[in-house]
Amino acid sequence: MDKEKIFSHLNEKGRARMVDVGGKKDTHRIAIAEGEVIMTSETLALIRDRKMAKGDVLGIAQVAGIMAAKQTSQQIPLCHPLILTNVDMDFYIIEERNSILIRSIVMTTGKTGVEMEALHAVAIAALTIYDICKAVERGIEITNIHLVEKDGGRSGHYQGKSYLKQGQDNAEADNQKIKQGEGDKSKGVVLAVCIGDSRQNSKKQVSSALAIEDFGLEGDIHAGLDHKQISLLSLPSLEKNRKEGYDLNYGDLFENIVFEGLEGLFKYPVGTIIKIGTEVILSITQIGKDHDVDIMVRGQKVRSILPKEGIFTRVVKGGTIKVGDIIEVIA
Repeated sequence: MDKEKIFSHLNEKGRARMVDVGGKKDTHRIAIAEGEVIMTSETLALIRDRKMAKGDVLGIAQVAGIMAAKQTSQQIPLCHPLILTNVDMDFYIIEERNSILIRSIVMTTGKTGVEMEALHAVAIAALTIYDICKAVERGIEITNIHLVEKDGGRSGHYQGKSYLKQGQDNAEADNQKIKQGEGDKSKGVVLAVCIGDSRQNSKKQVSSALAIEDFGLEGDIHAGLDHKQISLLSLPSLEKNRKEGYDLNYGDLFENIVFEGLEGLFKYPVGTIIKIGTEVILSITQIGKDHDVDIMVRGQKVRSILPKEGIFTRVVKGGTIKVGDIIEVIA
């Protein structure tokens, strides 16, 4: 192993230092961490039903985790102060293990990663849960705090273990459940990927396409350095146009991605973070447009649904998008 990597936080005299990152380029960084708080079923029920005497346990822990992420450099000596662009905390009650799984997602654009911020957020959220609940149960355990995933910078992508059911191993099962109208309502599946080389003609379906960071889909006329790099449209939205009597194929409304499931995504706020497959991360930049649009599709004059329910995004992290990929909101 590279000795410089092992001892990067030590100077030539073997003393602690904060690593000089001045020469690094600013890149988008993301880190996801998890941890678990294990307790009795009685304590878990009090938290779930919001009957703990000190108040909403998970609500307080969420704020504590966000604060902790922002204060990481003040608590861990050799961490760099960072401007964080996004911190999100999720809590999952795992009945079969009598536990609460905590997940943090932290993002920045800068010269160094946010792994420590994500881990710090989980640790403090877990300690907050313990603090609120210790009068009820002293034997609560905090365990499994670890990095699940990180991306950005010279070291690139790291994928660790997650205690949630997600990722490539479960993608096909999730895909089938969503198509059958079952499964996790917070996930969807990509039905079509469409690109086009003209602003006058409909986009054509392809089996997959490369999403380029802060640009869009490779080969697509609407890609570029603006805020509407990739457009998404849900199948129910498209069906609204079809029920008006229009004969429409995927891509006819100039949408890049058609997806099923994840209902109501067009109602999510600007800034929502979407993950597609195992690689691509998008940020919602605009919902619909400020005016109606009539387009010609094979001789039909269509009042497009895209200006009302279309979802416009910027590519935060690139990669390949293909038909069958899982699409989910992660922050």
